[in-house]
Amino acid sequence: MLSKKKLMKSKKEIWKPVPEYEGIYEVSNLGRIKSLSRGKRKEKILNPNSGRYKNVFLSKNGDYCKMLLHRIVAIVFIPNPENKPQVNHKDGNKFNNEVSNLEWCTHQENMNHAYVTGLIPKYTDELKEIRRKARIGYVLHDETKEKIRKSLSIQIKCLDNDKVFSSIKEASIEIGVNSSTFHRKFRNGELINGKQFIQWHNLSVGNISEVNKTGIASQT
Repeated sequence: MLSKKKLMKSKKEIWKPVPEYEGIYEVSNLGRIKSLSRGKRKEKILNPNSGRYKNVFLSKNGDYCKMLLHRIVAIVFIPNPENKPQVNHKDGNKFNNEVSNLEWCTHQENMNHAYVTGLIPKYTDELKEIRRKARIGYVLHDETKEKIRKSLSIQIKCLDNDKVFSSIKEASIEIGVNSSTFHRKFRNGELINGKQFIQWHNLSVGNISEVNKTGIASQT
């Protein structure tokens, strides 16, 4: 598998000025940003800070401004005729800021995408019914409680083969790296042994069972 650097080299990179920072910074369709040559300063590719999203600090006339990298890419490369306020990462990987992975969206569209892709848990009709029954006196079996817990717990998903791991430790053992290295690279959105991993939720509960108010086990 090609490394991230080799993969980027195989794609055509297009650079455009960052609005309000023309002549100072440029951003590319591959999600990279650079400062341009100024005086004694040479052109330099910036290393974004990693948090929930990649961000950069841009400076102009002594003032600094923190900006989200994916929004800069979208503003420069993607038309927004409907003036939608948010930018969605199509593959669910918040560190993949290539223009092909971004799209303008509303808040609701962003949330719907996160539910569908498993980025955040959603209480399905099935889970809502379980909670309703619990409120009126049904007692959940331990097996059912465990299924619900797992369905709402954060897991790790490999985008290359769609394999899901219950923990960072399990994923790190599978691909042969120590857990601390996996956690550091995962947190920064880096490829790990050539593979990309994201946070994910397993939304499938499967068959469940509960004990009703009379103590008789019922199956749904």
